[in-house]
Amino acid sequence: MPGSAPTKVGQLTGAHVLVAGRVFTVETQEERVARIKDSIKGDKRPAVSVSIIERHFGGPTIDSEAQTEIGVVLAECGFPLADGRSDLRPKT
Repeated sequence: MPGSAPTKVGQLTGAHVLVAGRVFTVETQEERVARIKDSIKGDKRPAVSVSIIERHFGGPTIDSEAQTEIGVVLAECGFPLADGRSDLRPKT
């Protein structure tokens, strides 16, 4: 039943999850972005670049899914995104 309290550990019902005997509220993506936007002061945002490297068995690899997810949140919060080919990156 959607919206009812979870009864099993790790069970997700609506916006709640049960972990270690406690029920936690889970934010939606929209709620999370709105909370972040509200916490940022001013209108000018610096350009940002997102690079997330993960290591498993072997060499480091780029986690493109994580980079995309973080980039989407930053863009929705008004931060211009820069990459290695961008005119927004700092001049060295």
